[in-house]
Amino acid sequence: MSTPNFARNSQAQNYYAVLLNEYDKETESTYCPDGFDREILERNIDFELEAKKYEISSGTGWDNERNYQGYNFSQINIYKDYGSICIGLRTNLIIKSGYYEGATLDYEFEFDIMGETFESLGDFKRVFNYYAEEDYKKGFCEILSQKAQNWIENTIDKISEDIEEVYKNNSRPLKCIAIFSNGEAIYEDYNTLKSKVVRRA
Repeated sequence: MSTPNFARNSQAQNYYAVLLNEYDKETESTYCPDGFDREILERNIDFELEAKKYEISSGTGWDNERNYQGYNFSQINIYKDYGSICIGLRTNLIIKSGYYEGATLDYEFEFDIMGETFESLGDFKRVFNYYAEEDYKKGFCEILSQKAQNWIENTIDKISEDIEEVYKNNSRPLKCIAIFSNGEAIYEDYNTLKSKVVRRA
């Protein structure tokens, strides 16, 4: 029984493959990149996002996944006040180990309201309304809630667009084109796949 080399993404639109095994023509052998290569990659990504005016902070480190271990190497935290309520969006930048080789770049969002953290936008809306109803009348609560929700959604769109661009610059973008019943997966270079689609059109 096989399994796909890369874990299913949380947010990333492609499989941004990195740290793949390299073939050395001189020695006719394959070698695996080391931890130093990973650190350089992470620094390059941070640098490119900082150039886009994001403030980068250290991530939380390794998770405890058994098959596709992930490393949260950096975070982007953005906060905004709506009346008396402070809300925030945290973006976790992640590198996930491949099952057989290499790794992929991904990212995840977390929502913050007055120091409470949530992974679901639905929970964010519910808790925001709870805090708003403590301080404001119903009509104003609805206006405030809608403004906060719009800000979160627009910020997610903008951050996603910027992260995808940076990841693309620092990886080999792949698409999963097939997964067989035994779990084996086939990946194809996204740029090659895109040019085939253009030629067919």
